[in-house]
Amino acid sequence: MAIIYSYPTAVPKLIDKIIITQSYDVNAAAPIEGNPTRAALISDIVALTGATTGTANTLPIFTSTGLANSIITQDTTGTNVGIGVSGTNPADKLHVQGTVRSVVAGGSGFGFLANRGTENSASGIRWDNNNSSLILKDSTETLTTHIRSSGFSYINSGRLGIGTESPASQLTVNGGDIEVEDENKGLILHSPNNTRYRITIANDGTLSTAAI
Repeated sequence: MAIIYSYPTAVPKLIDKIIITQSYDVNAAAPIEGNPTRAALISDIVALTGATTGTANTLPIFTSTGLANSIITQDTTGTNVGIGVSGTNPADKLHVQGTVRSVVAGGSGFGFLANRGTENSASGIRWDNNNSSLILKDSTETLTTHIRSSGFSYINSGRLGIGTESPASQLTVNGGDIEVEDENKGLILHSPNNTRYRITIANDGTLSTAAI
């Protein structure tokens, strides 16, 4: 038989009891005859499940033989929850030791989403059909950074530094070179009249320009 638990209309004053509103036989369509509501001591439930003691701040879980400790814990203040962090106080609202997997139903949607307070400037990691993306917005909901696994990506939020935390230009590289391996590609510059010129190099090191 299975037991259905629920809270009564008035909160019971005895903290060592729970209220059983109905008891059902899993093979029967109707409740078992008798008094439909009674109080059960927690000690009765412990005796029923075979549980004796558990670890403080750890959520119990039913097993085939009774109750046991689960991998879900909370910190001593009751504000943070941990999964798989046995022996360690959860440091954040949700603290996970191990890999967190998110499955996006239907092929499109966010797998991880973060908002700033109550604002709708949602940033996160999402899937769109066959492509995954990193989407970053500012507090005005402007999409400033969009990194795609394939297709076009862009950063539209100021300067970008590689090897430096304080880029002086739109793109600043420190500690390395910028290399173009394709002989038909190079550096593209805009002239004052907005003509685009590509700078390439010959085998003898001579630079040449061509409008594109």
